[in-house]
Amino acid sequence: MFDEVRLSVSSYDTAWVAMVPSWNVSDEPCFPQCLGWILENQHPDGSWCLDPTHPSLVKDSLSSTLACLDFIGSNNWATYDEHQYSPVGFDILYPGMLISASELGLNLPLDTSTINSMLRERDLMVKRLCMVDRLERLGVHRYFRHEIESVLDETYRCWVQRSEEIFSNTACCAMAFRLLRKNEFEISSDDLAELEEQEKFFKSISPVFRDTSTVLELYRASQMTVLEKEPNLEKLHGWTSSLLKHQLLNHTIKDQRLHNEILTTVIRCSNMDDKILRIFSIQDFNNCQAIHQKELLQLERWTKDTGLDRLEFARKRLLHFYFSSVTFLYSAELSDARFSWTTNCFLLTILDDFFDVEGSREELVNLIELIEKWDGHLATDILSENVGVLFYSLYNTVNELAAKAFVWLNTLVCMMKEAEWSGDKLKPTMEEYVSAATASTGYEPISLITQYFLGPKLSEDVVSSAEYVTMYKHLGTITRLRNDIETFKREAVQGKMNSVSLYVAQSQGKLTEEEAITKIREIVECSRRELRWMVTQRKNSLVPKACKDLFWSGSNLAYYYYSSSDELTSPSKLVNDANSIVYQKIHLSPREEESNGLTA
Repeated sequence: MFDEVRLSVSSYDTAWVAMVPSWNVSDEPCFPQCLGWILENQHPDGSWCLDPTHPSLVKDSLSSTLACLDFIGSNNWATYDEHQYSPVGFDILYPGMLISASELGLNLPLDTSTINSMLRERDLMVKRLCMVDRLERLGVHRYFRHEIESVLDETYRCWVQRSEEIFSNTACCAMAFRLLRKNEFEISSDDLAELEEQEKFFKSISPVFRDTSTVLELYRASQMTVLEKEPNLEKLHGWTSSLLKHQLLNHTIKDQRLHNEILTTVIRCSNMDDKILRIFSIQDFNNCQAIHQKELLQLERWTKDTGLDRLEFARKRLLHFYFSSVTFLYSAELSDARFSWTTNCFLLTILDDFFDVEGSREELVNLIELIEKWDGHLATDILSENVGVLFYSLYNTVNELAAKAFVWLNTLVCMMKEAEWSGDKLKPTMEEYVSAATASTGYEPISLITQYFLGPKLSEDVVSSAEYVTMYKHLGTITRLRNDIETFKREAVQGKMNSVSLYVAQSQGKLTEEEAITKIREIVECSRRELRWMVTQRKNSLVPKACKDLFWSGSNLAYYYYSSSDELTSPSKLVNDANSIVYQKIHLSPREEESNGLTA
């Protein structure tokens, strides 16, 4: 029933417009026709809304109504009812409207404590963190950098002092923990010990009356594990994920937006999905598509100019890689960064195919020697057309991006090592395999070259620091092992090296494939946790935050590409997502437009 509701914004917006005073006479309306509409469309109970009889639209009536005081007095219970649909900004605007009404001399049928309680909640919303969280989700937080820093600094001060403003509100406490840790503030998960009591409370009440949005906020906080042992977060993650999954399976979440948000966050476990949803909520999304399509045309010209489009053996994933760049390099000024990310990912995939499938050993050696010499168009000892296309594509692109060639050389040398292991039927140790495989993922050249276009200056001291090298190692480990888990059966048939089969072989029959996968997942989660810890540290950190965020986005990509299949080799979900971002226009219903802030 609730899913079928379509709210009209006319009464709410018209009421605000009707309040605009005339420029000439202050006590007359600027738009008298709006005031006339208000007078003509009041319902018998004194309210304004689309359907005054609908049991879940009382909040909508409250926001649109201050004319009938009896209606407000008898229905104020709805302000605390989580199952009432909340128009956008209700918790902020409605208390303010009550104050305005009180200042006009209206005798409101509400006691002082009720109004103060609502104002306190409103202040928490404004002064806390919901606005920061919303700005980050919309992808426009860069425009409010100073304001956000000020809010987070004040929040951190309150956190250290264990202010009641934060710790008396469960959802606010959970959100504060997540955003502070995400933004490089050092806080301990031990401070969340009091939230353990919430488990009994939420499990004891009926799902109908359960504040599911608070449980979701607790779940998000539980994902911010950065240390090997954080029992508070582990326990929190256990019961919140279980509770949310149970509600999804039993269809007890009536708010469709909240249902979809939980589905994305808990079930799909793909951080990329959240970024896609964020892009869908940006007001000028359809206008951005013109920019996306123009940049794609430039990239397609690049593939033709380099000759890469003629290589029949290669997986050509230009749209896919451009799509991945848009999800975290979405600012208009980051066009060069998107171009760098896309071209280097595209080159890496084709080089990987060449080393895996197409190239002879002589051609592989020849290509590496050409890159070592880096003679450009003076090179004369090119064995084949394929080698020539690959070398000059790499040479011209790298020079155009003003980057160094050595990072590509290390990647290709490791690709060569893997090819030799497979060709000669050799069995490296797990440590040898992981060391080479993390480099052969290609994230070193891809991330390094792209980071030069993010804004912060990168010195040689930064890119050669132990911090930078370690973050790259974790990113490579996450990507390679996530890939191995999804591809080991296919690669075993092809005779290719894979950590799963290697783990089973080195255990001498003590581990099954499933047990080996479990062990590898533990390695991945350990690297993921340590990478998150490094990304969230401000103290003694040399690497700029924008660059650290790129490492984290890369790990999210690994989970997206290899969540349940190999999306790069056999794309299915990726194709739909890429097309929806670049080509498909968004058509929202009135309610969706309102919930995304797209109405006037």
